[in-house]
Amino acid sequence: MLAARALLLSVLLALPASSGPVAVDSDEATALAAFARRVRASGTAIDDATTLAPFFAALDRGAEERVNIAFFGNSLIAADRIVNVVRRRLIEQIGDGGRGFLLADRLAAYGPRDRTARTASGWTACTLGDVTPLPAARGVAYGIAGIVHVADVAGARSVFSLQPGDAVATVFGAVARGRGALQARFDQGPWLDVVTVEGVDLVDSERTASVVHRLAIPVGSRTLELKALSAKTVVHGVAVESERGGVVVDTFGVPAVDATLWLGTDPWTISTHLAARDPDLAVIMLGGNETKRVAWRRRDVDAVENDLRALIHRVRDVDDTPCLIIGPIDAVVGRDAAEPFRQRPQLEAINALHRVVAHDEGCGYLDLFAAMGGRGSLGRFNDAGAVHDDLVHPKGRGLDVLGHLIAESLFDAWRATPVDVQTVNR
Repeated sequence: MLAARALLLSVLLALPASSGPVAVDSDEATALAAFARRVRASGTAIDDATTLAPFFAALDRGAEERVNIAFFGNSLIAADRIVNVVRRRLIEQIGDGGRGFLLADRLAAYGPRDRTARTASGWTACTLGDVTPLPAARGVAYGIAGIVHVADVAGARSVFSLQPGDAVATVFGAVARGRGALQARFDQGPWLDVVTVEGVDLVDSERTASVVHRLAIPVGSRTLELKALSAKTVVHGVAVESERGGVVVDTFGVPAVDATLWLGTDPWTISTHLAARDPDLAVIMLGGNETKRVAWRRRDVDAVENDLRALIHRVRDVDDTPCLIIGPIDAVVGRDAAEPFRQRPQLEAINALHRVVAHDEGCGYLDLFAAMGGRGSLGRFNDAGAVHDDLVHPKGRGLDVLGHLIAESLFDAWRATPVDVQTVNR
């Protein structure tokens, strides 16, 4: 194994380097670099970055061929924070390939709609992270988003905004007995069937089958509307993209999840969804909930390792997708302790485990704990007003600078990593 890796590395280093990103001195990048210096978040390099060479080759072709990236994570990215900065930085370099995967509605009655329908009504959100599974989720197979929206009533609707250049909308739904049909229309045009229940022949009445329906967006369309024809209709999401070229970054963030809960996705459904999204890079950004659950003795380290490996295999199921594992951020014992900012002792073990698993599974690894400044970094973020009162979740500039650190590490690796190695590395 080690000899093979050494041979691969020597081959890669002998190949020409990627063209890499060009310097872009945007106001956002400049401000975030200044904030990073303020909190002593100096960044870090990606381990085993040569495993990402096929992804960097795709970035080099991104002006002509669309580049898709899938981020899987927990509450840190559930509202698209952190990832939104990475997306903007990549779009500055490559161009905009579209908004990508969007949910039918928000997860709650508050929060942004950046990654959801513009308006929606009549849906119940069900997630892998629900402590007690909601009745609406019974029999529903979770897919790539780790979230489904189930119609409460006939006529549940979602209206998605479209932009000039949007050319394709892909609806991800499900079909089963009693689950109801789904229609779509552009602007005030005719309704189109995208999920139907005629001819459903499933052995188990609770079982669902994934439906992926691709629609060409008429030129000039401003909205896409979905309508459930009956209660229990299931929507996983809608992906909106240009026809070709540019970068698309999908955010699949579920509050409260860890690798174990992410494995609650249905293997066939997520495989179908991954094939439809066809990511050039899969990013797994976990570790925070694992750290706490090991500390609380709700999970042991061996289980964390086994489930992380299984999740990597699941998200790489289609075409052995290049992957990047991003480790947990700083974790402290919290406000109820005598020393609130004392580091959780389990953090370094979970971080080291993620690094080893990434290495073994042929993925790149980004130590986000080190990138944000290591021990004491959450305290420095807190002093800068960039952490919520729970002393767990960064906020505002704290989230933005984490996205900045990830983007900078990707750009540094892109500049340094040889390309044209797909046949060697995949």
